[in-house]
Amino acid sequence: MKSSTVAYSLAAATLASAQRPSNTSICDYYTTALLKDNNAANQQTLLTLLVNTAVIGNYTQPNVGIAVPGILANGTGDFEG
Repeated sequence: MKSSTVAYSLAAATLASAQRPSNTSICDYYTTALLKDNNAANQQTLLTLLVNTAVIGNYTQPNVGIAVPGILANGTGDFEG
């Protein structure tokens, strides 16, 4: 694993924990922030949205203007697979 990936992950975790109260889980915090009601169905929806975005990238319109290519997107280098 690249050291830049580890550093980015640590920075993201620190940022996520800085935004939410220490007695609230990440799942509870973002479920309430994004889907308003914190319940089991909305937590499952949140995880589905997160996984889909990581795998296939931005798939909803409009998005916030930040391209998330996802791991299934075509590569940008001169590599052959």
